[in-house]
Amino acid sequence: MSAENLQEQLAEAQATVHALQEELKETQRGLLALTMELEQRVDERTRELRASNAELKRFNEAMVGRELRMIELKKEVNALCAELRQPPRYQR
Repeated sequence: MSAENLQEQLAEAQATVHALQEELKETQRGLLALTMELEQRVDERTRELRASNAELKRFNEAMVGRELRMIELKKEVNALCAELRQPPRYQR
């Protein structure tokens, strides 16, 4: 091999390495952009889920409160029935 031929091969190898480095940089930029987008979407979805969870919690508390009140009312009705010497209207 001649020195000129070796120099051409070295130049080609350097060009290939440079092209691969540029491709790697571009890929890294793309990955960074995708990562940022994904993090934003996760944050947004987390906010939505927290809001939904808070709403479900309020609803559940209201329903449990309603059920407890219904139990109390049934006991009162049964107590009144007992005072009137009637059979209880509600069974446990």
